[in-house]
Amino acid sequence: MNLKTFSLAAAAMIASAGPVMAGPSEDAFDAFRTVCGATAGEYPAVIAAADGAGWQNTQIVTDTMKGVSITDKQARHKPVNGETLALFATRGVAGKPGDTINVSTCTISSKADFATLVSLTQKWLGMPAHDTTATKVGFRYTPAGAGAAAVADNATSAAAAGAGYMMMSVNSVGGGQVTLDLVKLKK
Repeated sequence: MNLKTFSLAAAAMIASAGPVMAGPSEDAFDAFRTVCGATAGEYPAVIAAADGAGWQNTQIVTDTMKGVSITDKQARHKPVNGETLALFATRGVAGKPGDTINVSTCTISSKADFATLVSLTQKWLGMPAHDTTATKVGFRYTPAGAGAAAVADNATSAAAAGAGYMMMSVNSVGGGQVTLDLVKLKK
């Protein structure tokens, strides 16, 4: 998925929404946790959660993940405490006939504090980051009961064949814009 394209389109929409109010990081994270996290990134559940929470359809056009044949996608927006959040969700399949993997994505984009979102994510998942750069912090996990279990580099296939291999990242895309991204791979 070309997150830069999505982020730039979302940033343009958000910039026109007005000033940032108190709590944008917490609002963005709560939206992510509710719409993307609680649904384990499953496309139908993401869309149902977005509908239930009052997210509205929007015309954000984005690129999707390379190598994935996208079957469904939705873009939504929602004003929260004076801030406009953007949501982008997809569902598709990657691989060759006889050896495919289901791919779901769920992204929330907002003006927010990168470090605060990283901290909230670590607390929510109960694990340290797997990858860290100055602008991206990534987590790899699989659902484990009501929580999450870290996935080692050599266990990604087993996780995808089980409850699902989840890759979550917090990305600072510039101008105070941050995305919370979830990609789920499931065989």
